[in-house]
Amino acid sequence: IMPNAYHELGPLGDKLKTLVPNPFYGVLPPQGRNAAATMTLGAIYSVSPVWTDIWTIGEPLGTSNYNAGYLQVEHRPGHGLSFSGAYTFSKLLNDTGSVDQQQMQGRNTDAIPQAGLGLSDIYGVAKTDITHKLVMAFAYDLPVGRGKRFLSSPGSGAAKLLDSLVGGWQVAGLSVIRSGTPVQIQLRRASPSNAVGNWWAVSQGKASRGVWVVGQPFVMPGASDPRKAIEGTAGFQYYFNPKSVREPVGLEIGDVPTTCSYLRNPGSIGFDLAIMKEFRLGEQARLQMRAEAQNAFNHLTVGAPGNTQNSANFGYITSNGAPRNVMVAAKILF
Repeated sequence: IMPNAYHELGPLGDKLKTLVPNPFYGVLPPQGRNAAATMTLGAIYSVSPVWTDIWTIGEPLGTSNYNAGYLQVEHRPGHGLSFSGAYTFSKLLNDTGSVDQQQMQGRNTDAIPQAGLGLSDIYGVAKTDITHKLVMAFAYDLPVGRGKRFLSSPGSGAAKLLDSLVGGWQVAGLSVIRSGTPVQIQLRRASPSNAVGNWWAVSQGKASRGVWVVGQPFVMPGASDPRKAIEGTAGFQYYFNPKSVREPVGLEIGDVPTTCSYLRNPGSIGFDLAIMKEFRLGEQARLQMRAEAQNAFNHLTVGAPGNTQNSANFGYITSNGAPRNVMVAAKILF
């Protein structure tokens, strides 16, 4: 791809699609992509027209900026109770990677700069960016059993039996609340010219992004409520306007950003609970019993809206998170 091909070659317009004699015809192996008798004029202007692609592995390029504020609180008031909390306010901007080791800012080659434009074409809020995250945890030893407030000194056989059954239990909980990641808009794979626009057809691009439709606001008044944007919900509303994005035409490049930071996917609220106890089995062995409930209060967490333009679910939600999940386990320590 010629650097800055959009500005350097763009004035040629549809002439870039004109078939011209291939200067490498008869030189390249006949099975090669650019080995035919003719090739497009745009391909002639490629940096390396002999090759389809040349990739440099591990090349140090790109920018990533992460800024955050962090607050942590811990308190142990005693009597077997302790709790902690941590809040993070952050922003991650990048163009060529993120904590999930993505190659570029988006879906595979769809995230590569359009038509030879620089990395500034894809620089923006990372698709993994989470602005707010709050984590809270607590642990509480129930005040029953040997050395505790109740049944602290079991003397009789019945008291010892009661202590072994109800004493020494511990309850713990963990809650994670976080805001959503930015919405990403992608073009469908079945769009014209192999879903990546005509710049791909003239060997001067690998990706195209959508184009905003004038007069169609992306975020609609009263929309973006995840509870109303679920498929089949009473009072259904789209999460965002599916008519606000179209595919690029000809050698047009998209102006939809790699991530729409001003509209976020639904966030999540999770609360897990656990209760556990250890029973002595002789002098050295112990039996640990525990029960855990993930999403203990069965809070509804909805998925992200469909983000592929012209797909059946574009603009609304068809998935949700896991319901309550209860697990019981036993472990022998010796």
